[in-house]
Amino acid sequence: MEQLRADGMRLAEVNGQPGAVLFDRDGRAVLVISLDIADGVIQAFRGISNPEKLRHLHAAGRRPRPRDT
Repeated sequence: MEQLRADGMRLAEVNGQPGAVLFDRDGRAVLVISLDIADGVIQAFRGISNPEKLRHLHAAGRRPRPRDT
């Protein structure tokens, strides 16, 4: 998690599948992962780290601080 600069993680349902959201210390999502599971077997592992696609997510109770530009 250190390489991602992730400071926390929350388990989540992602598109109807089990997954997790990893957050930086400012509460910004840095990675969303999900598992596609069929018949009890992992079929695919998916990850999204594009900041534009994760912008709407934040840690519970924490609003992201504006980024310096």
